[in-house]
Amino acid sequence: MHTRVVIIDEHEVSRVGLRVVLRGSTRYLVVGEAGARHEALELVRATAPDVVLVDLDLGGDLGGPCLVEALRRAHAGLRILCLSRHDGEANGHYALQAGAHGFVSKIAPLTRLVDALDRVASGAIYASEEVLAHHDRMAPTPLALAPREREVLALIGHGHGTRQIASQLGISIKTVETHRANIKAKLGLDTAPQLARFAVAWRLRDQAVGGG
Repeated sequence: MHTRVVIIDEHEVSRVGLRVVLRGSTRYLVVGEAGARHEALELVRATAPDVVLVDLDLGGDLGGPCLVEALRRAHAGLRILCLSRHDGEANGHYALQAGAHGFVSKIAPLTRLVDALDRVASGAIYASEEVLAHHDRMAPTPLALAPREREVLALIGHGHGTRQIASQLGISIKTVETHRANIKAKLGLDTAPQLARFAVAWRLRDQAVGGG
């Protein structure tokens, strides 16, 4: 059974190259491609892929990181691998902070791209040690949280809403909302989207440290 892939890249040459690489694998099936954010959201909805390759340098007002955030909000189980023509720790941080499951430079060898896609598609995380270290330095730490707050944070990182968290932990919705407010205050986060991005990034780092 093929792993269904959608390619989002504003450069046609890049899309063609990625398609050719994936065509050489018996595991992957490219079910669609797009060159702009508005096309991407509709395409993913229509084709229901397993993995999306996103150009982190996507043009427009919102760009690649915001597209990643939008895809994660709309499709909880979707796996996302970000690519960029610019190598570097900061780009990897932006990708992971947005909710991507991996980052690889377009200038890396093709074998590294395939390896990254294999890991992301299998449920693991792909990023270099340098990117993960930089990401850790840039993010707040959850060490100041109480045990119950960490439980709530972990469930937020898995995409659960307030009602789901209350049901899973056997507590009231109001209590969950109180925990969410306390978590934001302790981590210096202002909004619910910031909390969600942090929770996802924290979960991804834990998976990476644990070997996927």
